[in-house]
Amino acid sequence: MIKCLYRLIFVLTFASPATLFSQIILNGDFETYTGCPTISSLDNAVPWFEPSTTPDYFNACSSDCEAGVPHNRMGTHVFAHSGDGYAGFMGYYTGSWPETREYLAVPINTPMVAGDYYEITFYARKSNRQMYASEIGANFFDSYPTQPINAAYGFIPEVESSGPLLDTVWIQIKGFHLATGNEQYFVIGNFRTNSQSTILNPPYLSANCFNQTAAYYYIDDVLIEPYCGLTYNDGHDTICAGDSLLVYDDFQLSSGVYHDTLSSDSGCDSVLERQLTVLNLPLVDINQPPKDTLCIKNGNIELNASPAGGSFSGNGVSGSEFDPNAAGLGNHYVFYSFTDSLGCEGIDSVLFYVDECLGIYQDKDTEVTIFPNPNNGLFVINLDDLKDVTISIYDLSGQLVYSEKNVNDAFHEIKLMADDGAYLVLIQSESKVYRFRIIKK
Repeated sequence: MIKCLYRLIFVLTFASPATLFSQIILNGDFETYTGCPTISSLDNAVPWFEPSTTPDYFNACSSDCEAGVPHNRMGTHVFAHSGDGYAGFMGYYTGSWPETREYLAVPINTPMVAGDYYEITFYARKSNRQMYASEIGANFFDSYPTQPINAAYGFIPEVESSGPLLDTVWIQIKGFHLATGNEQYFVIGNFRTNSQSTILNPPYLSANCFNQTAAYYYIDDVLIEPYCGLTYNDGHDTICAGDSLLVYDDFQLSSGVYHDTLSSDSGCDSVLERQLTVLNLPLVDINQPPKDTLCIKNGNIELNASPAGGSFSGNGVSGSEFDPNAAGLGNHYVFYSFTDSLGCEGIDSVLFYVDECLGIYQDKDTEVTIFPNPNNGLFVINLDDLKDVTISIYDLSGQLVYSEKNVNDAFHEIKLMADDGAYLVLIQSESKVYRFRIIKK
């Protein structure tokens, strides 16, 4: 298990009517009542109650035009998601008490098992006779959910809509809860203060709204049940080739679908499924100048690379030019980087060797040779008649990995103790410099 399993996840989807209701709470479908409601009669839908203010209960049995179904004080043509009844609350108000909220509360009927995961679903729709829209959500309480007077609870709930809920059709809101075993009440509403909320005025509502000062929501089919034996889509991540991402317990480098187990203390386990896509890096190429050994007094070298739109960097680089004199003697890498529209960066490099040019001889023009090449690190340099030679070997980062001075034998054996790869061999006599590339493998 990893920490990310404890986050709460919610989605908004259209869904079919629920037919079974968990006994963790009672009357989640609002079909049980002590009497047909009038306005502000949530207590009729036992055991639901209002922590404060006056949320509402609506049922088709009501003869009160303000509390009926499908027409009532807060909306028209609002049929229940299932059955004949539903509840409603104000999520935002612009009147004398602008922080006022209404909440729907119900006691926990069956204790929740500490360490177990529970799935929470309920259906919500916005009133078509109220002008504003706000976030709505749900949260558990370990003690009686006393509401501040004319104010919101003032925190972000465990389960919440993704922004203000604008839909005037039934929408399922779903989330997950890791039980502590101390849960006593379950509450639905807008828990945010005005400063924490995103309040919208949907343009499609009629200017003839019954009440233009509030955001009002209907709630139906509230269900809390153990989350067992299911596979949950935990999202889709994208990275660039060469990057890695911690997916559950391991860092992953390859595209694929990865899984983890939602373990619970009671053995009620489920599976998380997460997809990872690895994007290819853009193909980047530096069009290397004709020679990569440059004299310090050569003057600037124009650099070219593809695709266009990237940038060069390195010692002696200014814009798209390399200045051997500014770089100085020795090995210098020049890099070109390009970032594509997906945010992936491709890099190419070229190695320049800047020399004083007292006399440079390439292997094709001189009697000095190296054999075998490629080799396993053991090779021979044929120095012919050169005396007092200095041999230096560099890796491609410019790091000196081997050095030997005052070499005078015609056939000099070298044992290079270094990693496999390409190396630059410089052979310097009193008046000449020879440069070779070798491959150790």
